[in-house]
Amino acid sequence: MMKDLIFLGNSLDELRNFPPSVKNELGYSLHLIQNGGRAVDENKAHFTK
Repeated sequence: MMKDLIFLGNSLDELRNFPPSVKNELGYSLHLIQNGGRAVDENKAHFTK
């Protein structure tokens, strides 16, 4: 069963502003997480603003 995603504040808008390659990787990781899996390269994910 796929879990719902809840974006806080403007996090969805911020995600939409990332370059396409980043959005693809994050989208895939979020899909995996929604279905009970683990994010791709989760130890490499260091997001800074």
